[in-house]
Amino acid sequence: IGFCLNRIIHCFRTQLPQNQPSVQMSLKVLFALALISATTGAITPIYPVLRSAVLSSSSLTMNSALCSGNSTCLQYVTADIHMTVADNYTITDPKLIWRVGEQNKTRELRCFPPANWTSSSNTRYTCNMTIDNWWPTTHYTLEHVRIHSHHGWEFPMAWPLLPVINSLLPANEKWKKLPTLDLTQKGKPDFTPPQLVSVTVSPISQKVKYYSDVDINAVFIDTGSGISAKYDSMELIFDGFYCTTGEGNPKPGRKVNLKCAVEVDFQNSHTGHYPLTEVHATDITGNILSLKGPNLLQQINKQLPKGTPAWTHLPFFNLTVNNDPDNTPPVINSIEFTSTSLTVNSDHPDTEVPVSMILSLTDAGTGLVTPGNVWFGNTDRTPTQNFQKCEFHSRINNHPRHFKINCTVMLNAWLPSGTYSMASIYFGDESGNSVTGCCGEAPMIFGWNNCNCTLLQKLNDALAPGVPKMKMLPSFQVTQVGKAADTEPPILWNVTLRDTVVGHYDYNYVKGWMWLKDDQSGPRYPRYMPLNWLPNGPTSAKPYWTNTYTSATEDPHNITFGGSWDIILYFEEIEFSMAGYGTIDNAGNWWAFDRIHQNLTYRRALETVNSRLGWEMKNRWSHLPSFLRYI
Repeated sequence: IGFCLNRIIHCFRTQLPQNQPSVQMSLKVLFALALISATTGAITPIYPVLRSAVLSSSSLTMNSALCSGNSTCLQYVTADIHMTVADNYTITDPKLIWRVGEQNKTRELRCFPPANWTSSSNTRYTCNMTIDNWWPTTHYTLEHVRIHSHHGWEFPMAWPLLPVINSLLPANEKWKKLPTLDLTQKGKPDFTPPQLVSVTVSPISQKVKYYSDVDINAVFIDTGSGISAKYDSMELIFDGFYCTTGEGNPKPGRKVNLKCAVEVDFQNSHTGHYPLTEVHATDITGNILSLKGPNLLQQINKQLPKGTPAWTHLPFFNLTVNNDPDNTPPVINSIEFTSTSLTVNSDHPDTEVPVSMILSLTDAGTGLVTPGNVWFGNTDRTPTQNFQKCEFHSRINNHPRHFKINCTVMLNAWLPSGTYSMASIYFGDESGNSVTGCCGEAPMIFGWNNCNCTLLQKLNDALAPGVPKMKMLPSFQVTQVGKAADTEPPILWNVTLRDTVVGHYDYNYVKGWMWLKDDQSGPRYPRYMPLNWLPNGPTSAKPYWTNTYTSATEDPHNITFGGSWDIILYFEEIEFSMAGYGTIDNAGNWWAFDRIHQNLTYRRALETVNSRLGWEMKNRWSHLPSFLRYI
């Protein structure tokens, strides 16, 4: 019901004039109904409350004439933010945005808490929002509020924003208006995008046997606010080969050099002519240079700075690619362990025990590439648990065709006793030929596809001629001598989405947080904690997996992970809900569920999640996390 009401509110505010009293009253009534509908689940919502958002100034004067030299020219406005939530709850990851028009991300002002901010149930923070002196005269209004609590409730973001804020405030604290900022430009605002001056390529022609580099050097200038230093702020494309700004390189300024080495390999290229096909650059004010198409040379000459000689041709490079590629993977000569019997002790939880595996290989083609990896799992438990990863990072020797690579896994002190057998392996050569296989019951956690336990056969198939076949998978024994062992996987206590409505302006990301609890070895870094999202209702959209890659906070047993998850751009409006997830701790205990492969209904999936949370109603989920994806 709440979802439908929010969609009606969206239609009202986008299709009808907002200044009519009847429309404003209808929006307030609809929003009140949406709030009521949101409280009809098993748990009463505990919404975070935005008490106040006070700007240090309601107006600011800028003058681009004061900006000179090869540097940026900035001013700042301070915002003081006060938020509360019910006792025993904690405010997390607040974000407020002032914009020019609803959902307009051009030159928006973002207010995030500082690095030393401490979250609590009654908290405030001060942020400095950056304003470039080249911006035009503009009126900014608070348009976007995101506040979460650790237990999953989020500020009920909807428009118009003022009645939403006031609906959560007591009568004596209700706001009369949203905080605004007026910018007045006394000089000349920057509406001019950057300009491309020159591009050089070296070498222009080369033969590619396996891998090679083409060096690109481009010069951009911007007479206004200066070139942005953000990632991908400058980009050149040579018929599919990208030369792009890296993190923090180059520095922002009025004149910058974009330098990069384009890697060419025989598998993804062909003999031929590769001309410049696209040019993109963005300045600090947000003006964009974007040139492409059949008349690219004319576009470039038209935008050249005055006095710059016209280009006679587009920059290019020529490749002659090896036509006899390497299609043979490396072969295994031997697999050895530094020890096959190890002891761990949970009474000393900070002590890890190393065990190394040495892999001897031969590759007659392009040569070995590292890294690779091996996973080991405790096969004395059903299903296999306690997965431990061993990564190949370097070679022991430098022979051009015969290689020895080793990996060391640090065994966690909480591991239970058992036989730890190889569960997966991956290594390959520079041409992309690889030896890979797996045998384990946790494909969701590690992204193992078609894991049908043919690992032993694949290892034997990869053995060099004359090497005896293996009768069992490589393994080692672990003995736990402490008082206890960790045999329980982490609990996913909560998933909170920053946005419940995601559109094209969100750059195809869903952002959110995961709260994990594990009382012994602690949750593992979230790279191995995928989430699965499933469309609700009939649609052409397909389910897909996402993984978090982000930082962790708090103590090692109760961890909140923040991150963003890629979503697939579907050309239809559709709602997604969580369809599965996997968690793993530092002792390798895992737990996962999957609505798709286990054929679970929405209700049964919710019961499956709640089965891990105990029977206290305050801890149980009332619904699966969901978001609306619209075009």
